[in-house]
Amino acid sequence: MIYEYNTPDDPPSTGGSSDGDTSPEGEENQGTLILDATCAPQQISFPQDINLLNEGRENAESIIDDICYEHNYYKPRMYRQNARKDYLNLAKCKKSVPLKRFVRR
Repeated sequence: MIYEYNTPDDPPSTGGSSDGDTSPEGEENQGTLILDATCAPQQISFPQDINLLNEGRENAESIIDDICYEHNYYKPRMYRQNARKDYLNLAKCKKSVPLKRFVRR
């Protein structure tokens, strides 16, 4: 179900031209190109950051909610309030605390 949720219904169509010098009519380039390798956007989170774990948990919960709503299933028990409370307690700690302390069994 998760694979079907993330798979687009219509595959993107190619422009038909194989060389990269020409673009189809009506399309303009959009976005930002960073040429200097020493420059990087400042909004990068580091992999050891606890916020990445919380963001992944919230994204998984939203995907499960959408699937349950679309197929008229009951939502599974996920202890969202407890997970949020544990995340906030860990985020408020000034010194590093092992994660085993916050894992409920």
